[in-house]
Amino acid sequence: MDIKNIVTQNGGKIIYHYIRGSHAYGLNVETSDIDTSAIYIAPYSEIVGLRSSYKEQLSDEKGDNVAYEVGRYLELLLKSNPTQLESLFIPERCILYKDSIMDLILEHKNDFLSKSALYALSGYAWDQIQKAQGLNKKCVNPVTEKPTPIEYCKTFKEQGSESIKSFLEVNGLKQKYCGLVHIPKMDQVYGVYYDWGQHIHNEWKTKGEFLDWYHYHLTCNKLRFIDSFVKWGLRAYPGLKIGDIYDTVLPLGYHGIQKEDGTSNEVRVDSVKKGEEPICWMSYNENGYKSQCKRYKEYQDWLKNRNEERYQNNLGHNYDSKNMMHNVRLLTMALELARDKKYIIDRSIAGDREYLLDIRNHKFSYQQLLDKSNELKSQLDQIIKTCDLPDKVDYNMVNNLLIQIRKKFYE
Repeated sequence: MDIKNIVTQNGGKIIYHYIRGSHAYGLNVETSDIDTSAIYIAPYSEIVGLRSSYKEQLSDEKGDNVAYEVGRYLELLLKSNPTQLESLFIPERCILYKDSIMDLILEHKNDFLSKSALYALSGYAWDQIQKAQGLNKKCVNPVTEKPTPIEYCKTFKEQGSESIKSFLEVNGLKQKYCGLVHIPKMDQVYGVYYDWGQHIHNEWKTKGEFLDWYHYHLTCNKLRFIDSFVKWGLRAYPGLKIGDIYDTVLPLGYHGIQKEDGTSNEVRVDSVKKGEEPICWMSYNENGYKSQCKRYKEYQDWLKNRNEERYQNNLGHNYDSKNMMHNVRLLTMALELARDKKYIIDRSIAGDREYLLDIRNHKFSYQQLLDKSNELKSQLDQIIKTCDLPDKVDYNMVNNLLIQIRKKFYE
């Protein structure tokens, strides 16, 4: 749905509608979408009433076209939000509609230029670097497998550690027959107990099957389970013979370290009777597991929403060229603002349009662009020291401006 219709259906009145993004910067390519923003004034009832229906922002389904209520818009300008600051200096060719009320704000556009804006632009630029690197991480190190808690469980091995999965495999044991008991006053440390009876009765349905398995593997010298049972399990059954194991050792009902289907979000604990001997002690890196779950979710969301053309364009390179282009643009604009008190949106006017498009087309290495960004940042840091821009936007000016706008509109 068109953003104008969304605003109208919510009872608002648009006072400013403009094209933003690559088209405004003069950096659009053939496949660039046309994104827009709008400023609107909410109905009188939403402002003076209980504000239960007040919406400070509206957007279409994709979020490419956004509208801000004038109160929220001025709040963001007061904080030197780079996106909103751009709206004051949008080229005439990109203005789709402008109400006379918006002129009250545009008359004060230079009053919104401050050192606070310089810091906001610089910080926003470095965010672009992180995003550029972030795409490479997703391409080179994708988190394609959903993590499970057991992958973050370790036990002791000599003077080091090994994964609990490796420990169990070496000893012919299975995680689903384990029972965990948390060790009091020790963070994420557990005693690992084993349900020998459940293992025996589930893996071999009859005593005959068990004995056949035993005698066959005895000749192959591959009785890892029996070796482990002798090492740990027989302590409760002194003198027990192999032929009596199946009838004597009964299941205890332990639930395993995690669910077998891999749907567990944490390790599982069991009630273990007093006197049972653990097969080992285990630590669980819960923070590591949750962190990897977050990366997995981020990767899945990225796969779902990524711009396929942009993704294919960046394959084989070690950075997102569009993000790096905007990083250099933002730092350059901040430098122009600090040095010349000019805020130039259209980069064809500024004279660096072709250079920025070369960045987008991967004509520079990531290191070259990082060096360029550091150079611009260093220049900016020096100029800020002597720049005579105000430290921040005048609160009273913005507050009076909002009051004036609302009075004029509602009267």
